[in-house]
Amino acid sequence: PAIGTGVAGFPTDRCAEIMIGEIARFLREQSTPIEKVHLVLFDERTTDVFTEAWKELPA
Repeated sequence: PAIGTGVAGFPTDRCAEIMIGEIARFLREQSTPIEKVHLVLFDERTTDVFTEAWKELPA
């Protein structure tokens, strides 16, 4: 889930940047058999924000 973006008011776009960035960094830097990561997002707006963050990752 996008922790902190509800009642706590943490910006969804910043949460997405951090979560997507850290997932990408971990998968790049670690020797791991992980092939798939599932993010559980609760609404379409949040999903759209996370999708954009994914698209903005450097190749």
